Amino acid sequence: MSLDEGLQLYGLAMPDCPVQDLRYALVGMWGGHDLYLRFSATPACMGSFLDANDMIDIGEATSINPFPHGHPNLGDVGWSFRDDAGYRMYHPREFQGRDVIAVVDPTADPQVASVYGFPV
Repeated sequence: MSLDEGLQLYGLAMPDCPVQDLRYALVGMWGGHDLYLRFSATPACMGSFLDANDMIDIGEATSINPFPHGHPNLGDVGWSFRDDAGYRMYHPREFQGRDVIAVVDPTADPQVASVYGFPV
């Protein structure tokens, strides 16, 4: 499955600005696909991503358990989280039958977004 197909599946759009270090995976599980998306961008570009996807800040995320509701083994996809970062968690305003959580490190330069989507 391509990145565009995965984004469409989860109702997401990439921002209309340059992103760096883009990595993604779509992993088939239990009759659906989990989306793993990670990229870095300037603060303005990260804001564009959050705005384009109508994401709202739902609170602080910790480096120990950045995703609620249980999560996959993030080490398997090469994701690590710094203990000293002030991560923020975002969720789309409208639920569309699939859940998406974006964890953003606003202290990194450039900022880093780790997005996990899963069927519910």
